[in-house]
Amino acid sequence: MLIKRSDQPMITKKVVMPQDSVYKGTKDLLSEISRDAIVADHTLAVSLEDFFFPTSYDLGPARVVVPSSPPVWQPQQLPVLISADEPAIDPRRVLQSCPFDATFRAITITSPGLSLRDFDVITDRKNLRALLNFFKNTNRQSHRIDAELIGNTLLLYLGWSEWGYSQSATRNSYGMNFERKFTTSLSEGTIQHNRVIAYRFGDLKLMIKYQADACIGPLTTSEPQTMRLPAFTTPTGLNIISTGSMVSSESIVEIKTLREGFNILHPRTMEQLWFSQTPILMTGYHNGYGLFSSVEMTDTKEALRLWEQNNTTALQKVVRVLQMIREHLSRSLLKTQAIVLDNKGKSARIKFFSLLDERETTLPNDLRQMWGGH
Repeated sequence: MLIKRSDQPMITKKVVMPQDSVYKGTKDLLSEISRDAIVADHTLAVSLEDFFFPTSYDLGPARVVVPSSPPVWQPQQLPVLISADEPAIDPRRVLQSCPFDATFRAITITSPGLSLRDFDVITDRKNLRALLNFFKNTNRQSHRIDAELIGNTLLLYLGWSEWGYSQSATRNSYGMNFERKFTTSLSEGTIQHNRVIAYRFGDLKLMIKYQADACIGPLTTSEPQTMRLPAFTTPTGLNIISTGSMVSSESIVEIKTLREGFNILHPRTMEQLWFSQTPILMTGYHNGYGLFSSVEMTDTKEALRLWEQNNTTALQKVVRVLQMIREHLSRSLLKTQAIVLDNKGKSARIKFFSLLDERETTLPNDLRQMWGGH
């Protein structure tokens, strides 16, 4: 297959989607912690333990399908030409205001006996990556996370960075369209498949929500099987549909695309896989113009073990800062605050702000009842 290439040199620039300031909606600076004051406990084991999988769901602007199942990986004849991605969409702009609204409603369907009060931290995977990168000092951008303490449980809502969602304007980003070509479709009216996992991280019990790309077929299900329920609408306007099967964690796939000659086991890929313990990595290699000539399947187990070994101190600091955030909110009269990871300058700091309107972030009242009287 011949690919027409321009005789002109490629000019790289960024297409940046409109992005909120990390200080949007903040009011008063309440407290701050210097990065240097967050000390790792080197006696603390950070290997993830007691892993389990309580729920999954397809998510759209007004529809949740529980438990659904991830798109199934379906190989294609190679080589294959993939068109360039459109600019990325910030999910916070098209999904409901509270990221855990759908998560907790899915849990009531697939794991109705699970007590949220038993968890120390409930978070999106992206927040854990942001905290880790704050300690590794791998970039200079600031990051925003809104936090709420309900009872003794710290909720970290989906955050964002000051750089926002961006991609190259030179047509060399192909990840989303590659996924669409190599996987089956999501449920109608939804834009992503989310999985929720839980494990012990250091001395904290965590629940983590993350977006799963695909799974390897044939589907192997994870108990318990979901009882089919009639569709219903929640007080927040979500249409809940019960269908699908909970797919075993051993089948979950992360999909990446990479230009030929580059190494897929990049540190940022590894941290993403580690926090979700994703066992399979599928990598499509292209020539820089969308022509994919090979796809590589990687068992990540050994690579994740080595990555953990090389990043133990930074992971111990993540455990410590999660403890410190809980302690701060426990002492404060304001249980909902904005956290800014200020990674600029010589003295990086974590800053805590009050919010102009807490209602934009907090959990709906009917879901707060899952903590009882807290």
